Amino acid sequence: MKLLRYYFNATPLFALADWLLGVNIRAVAFEGHPRLRATYYAACIAGSVALRWRPEWTETLGLADSSVNITLLCVSILAPYYALADQIGAGQTPRNPYTLSFVINSLISLTIWTIAFYGTNRKGPAQTADRGW
Repeated sequence: MKLLRYYFNATPLFALADWLLGVNIRAVAFEGHPRLRATYYAACIAGSVALRWRPEWTETLGLADSSVNITLLCVSILAPYYALADQIGAGQTPRNPYTLSFVINSLISLTIWTIAFYGTNRKGPAQTADRGW
């Protein structure tokens, strides 16, 4: 699962693009929460370092990371949707919360989750039995 390792190894590039250029495509759910975003990037970098020693964790870490991202994206989708009623009730014109970076982050997360999910499930019972589980 080289793609998943590349994904984790690219975390510093995503963080630099986010902090220096203002292009946030990996941690969109943490927009407006710089400490949480920094913690997320640090966790991903730690995951990248862990994969150097334990490459067999690639699919598991990819699945965990993408599951967190997808959960946060669901909250990011639903929270503005529920806020629309309040904005309309207050006579405000709601803005579109679904930016290009949000869409790109969604696509990245869903792609990595799918690759990790099928990579993990491809191992099947035979390989799991080999590990003594």
